[in-house]
Amino acid sequence: MKVIKRKTIVVKIGTAALSKEDGTVDKELLGSIVADLVTLKKDGHHVVLVTSGAVGMGRVILPDSSFPDCPDDITRKQIQASVGQPLLMRVYQELLDETASGITVSQILLVKEHFDAPQHLERMLFHILEKRLDILPIMNENDPVAIQELFTDNDELAGYVAKLVHADRLVFLSSIDGIYPCDPKKDPSAERIPYIDASSINRDIDTVGQTEAGRGGMSSKLQSALRAAREGVVVHVASSRVPEVVLRLLQDEPFGTRIDTTQNPIA
Repeated sequence: MKVIKRKTIVVKIGTAALSKEDGTVDKELLGSIVADLVTLKKDGHHVVLVTSGAVGMGRVILPDSSFPDCPDDITRKQIQASVGQPLLMRVYQELLDETASGITVSQILLVKEHFDAPQHLERMLFHILEKRLDILPIMNENDPVAIQELFTDNDELAGYVAKLVHADRLVFLSSIDGIYPCDPKKDPSAERIPYIDASSINRDIDTVGQTEAGRGGMSSKLQSALRAAREGVVVHVASSRVPEVVLRLLQDEPFGTRIDTTQNPIA
């Protein structure tokens, strides 16, 4: 495996990408991804994780049917997120403990307004990334209090974070193995798009139905990826179920979809 120069890497994992069919967290899968992140940190890279899954975990404990008198879906999801978020962080800490790395979770819950004047957030993040190799910052939208101005989803949040930390790479881990010109479940002849030039994208991509679960979807991933790539970030969209997926993407192995610009040399 070739040596990778030190990079700043933002990894985003979606609800469907970290869950089993019954909605519970797939700890074996997530443990493999956490192990990749630990390896990168040990090698001196700066790593930030953006995770979904709080509402999903809360729903396992408090199913939708347990809210017969809830005034609306937003309130129900806010309550589920408030229950699921600490459980999700507990899972991440348990998986980090299994690596015997001594790395501790740093939970950072954000709303869009935090990026209007991000100086304090930026200062804290850079101190963690530069000085504290024993901390893994894990971010999520603060769903229980995010009401006024919402992120489209955590794909958009990951794009904001990538810009804030001047990321070299942004990795979207999904339930699908890349971006397709249309829904491959409806059109089995559809072939994965291996590369998209964000500076001159000239093809129609129908993203409807390409991913499931969570609040976003492939359309959000693509739009966030194009914005990040035009800011100089090399972006990958790939399946979370590929073994050592993050490490292999950073080796530029030919799977998933890579998005960058021809003006931008591969970071």
